[in-house]
Amino acid sequence: MGSQGYNNPTSHIIYGSGNAWVYPTRAYVEDALGAYCTAGSNYQYLGLKGFGFTIPATASITGIEVRVKCFKNGGTSTLNVVIKKADGTQSGDRQITDTTEYVEYFLGGSSDLGGLNLTAADVNNANFQVVISP
Repeated sequence: MGSQGYNNPTSHIIYGSGNAWVYPTRAYVEDALGAYCTAGSNYQYLGLKGFGFTIPATASITGIEVRVKCFKNGGTSTLNVVIKKADGTQSGDRQITDTTEYVEYFLGGSSDLGGLNLTAADVNNANFQVVISP
């Protein structure tokens, strides 16, 4: 079976305390506005979810790819991205070094599960998340 393609999130959850995400709903669509967070030693995590996948129950998940567009307003920094199942199990950190240019990054791929064992039920779950932190 082929790829289902990219789906945008339709909701989010904020984890932690500290520097807040501003306009987190802007992460739902691809445009020039975007959500942002002031990085520091204490910041929040943005869990994006509600991707609306409808993968058949008998399908085998062999890989997952996350597309992130980002930039930093001055200098460079690291953005951390993890995949989180509804049961709380999460992949290893994927790191992006963002720059002052608006760049599109692709993490994972057709044969990369980020160390997770994913089923169609996991990916179809409304609480399947991509969690981003500065």
